[in-house]
Amino acid sequence: MKVCINNIPLRIYNGGKVKDALLRYQVHCGLVFEKGSYLIYDKYGNEVEHDGALSENSELFLELKPIK
Repeated sequence: MKVCINNIPLRIYNGGKVKDALLRYQVHCGLVFEKGSYLIYDKYGNEVEHDGALSENSELFLELKPIK
């Protein structure tokens, strides 16, 4: 199924979770995020959990937390 993170289209398996899309995004961008160093939102601005379900054409936005 197709999902987008920060406007980058990604393919994950049907029934995939937010964490699966995030892993695909990290591989695509060549980045590694430490757990807790970012927040993930849906297109309505609601924070979503790693185990949250996704559907076809879901849109997510990743925001890094400021370094303290």
